[in-house]
Amino acid sequence: MDRMIFFKTTILLVLASFILATSGETMVRHFSFDEMIEKADIIFAGKVTDQQSRFSPKGKMILTDVTFHVERHIFMKDEYVSASEGVIVLTFAGGTVGDKNIRIPDVPTFKTGERYLIFARMDNKSYVSPVIGRFQGKFDIVTDEITGESYPLCSARKPVLEVSDKGLHLGPSVSRIRSGKMEKATDPLPSLRHNVAPQNADKSGKAKAFVSKHEREIPAKIMNLDELQNEIQKRIMLRKG
Repeated sequence: MDRMIFFKTTILLVLASFILATSGETMVRHFSFDEMIEKADIIFAGKVTDQQSRFSPKGKMILTDVTFHVERHIFMKDEYVSASEGVIVLTFAGGTVGDKNIRIPDVPTFKTGERYLIFARMDNKSYVSPVIGRFQGKFDIVTDEITGESYPLCSARKPVLEVSDKGLHLGPSVSRIRSGKMEKATDPLPSLRHNVAPQNADKSGKAKAFVSKHEREIPAKIMNLDELQNEIQKRIMLRKG
């Protein structure tokens, strides 16, 4: 019986690898902040209220439906406005059904009851992850323990210090935030690091990967959710001309 379970699980993992290969996303390339905004059908902040894993219609893949209660709509393309009435469901490849589990690298996972800022596709197509850049369009939202202010954190719980033409400037990993001041995590959170391709090469042919010079320092100021939302909306207005 154990061999049969192992065999079936192996088949599922092979199929998962095949889907990754055919999706064109076997290597997760870096998306700039502006690219994430441009490619997103919807940008919202919300709380995960439910997660349900199931087999795909053909029974060859496990999918997980993640339900969000939307707290704020930041952006939605006109054709999708009627698709959301305070609840959004996004479907991701991977999950657990019974004794079978599939975990696909770089596909984001969520905790029920936690809040997130999400940049996502909503075009009724199937994706390994509808979040832009697999995980890059997912920001954890944490609450200041003193003021109650909301702060978005990137992968590995890194706060946004500022937004420039180069993209997001990030600080070191956060353990918690109190009165607008972050406390640096002692654990660098290696389990949350993702394999991201470098940014596009420059004219010399050398690949660039922008890293804030403050990423090892404790910053004096980090951006809260309202401030990042304003940056998003400013860029959307500039794009519309």
